[in-house]
Amino acid sequence: MIESSDASLLKFEQRTHFVNRGREVLDECLIYFRQALANPTSVPPWSIWWESNVEVVQRVFPPLDYVRLKHRRLRGAMQILQNRGELPENYVPPSPLITGSCAECGERVTNHRGGVGGGYLSCPTCGVVCNYDTRPPRCV
Repeated sequence: MIESSDASLLKFEQRTHFVNRGREVLDECLIYFRQALANPTSVPPWSIWWESNVEVVQRVFPPLDYVRLKHRRLRGAMQILQNRGELPENYVPPSPLITGSCAECGERVTNHRGGVGGGYLSCPTCGVVCNYDTRPPRCV
């Protein structure tokens, strides 16, 4: 038979393990957010990550942050990192032209090359469009 002090210690250790595991999971999510913002091609697109982590996110983040992530996706992750003081308020994610990923939602963009004159990138998920020009500067 377990004495009451032993039972209390066991419950304390179980709670401590649960809290520590929750912090580890939260840290793993934050690592994904940081990488998705700085170097999107180093991690899976948001929709793939979200599908496999939605229950974890709901468990370890406060309800407001969960809703922020669910609806604002990568932009919500950026706001969470800004609120934690990890990103400056005026942080601008790298251009989709460089990363190949949408800075709003974290999905891969489609490049519609327009030939010599440029083209545009579009996000199949949120519809954000980024125009670009590939013409060389004119000499006058």
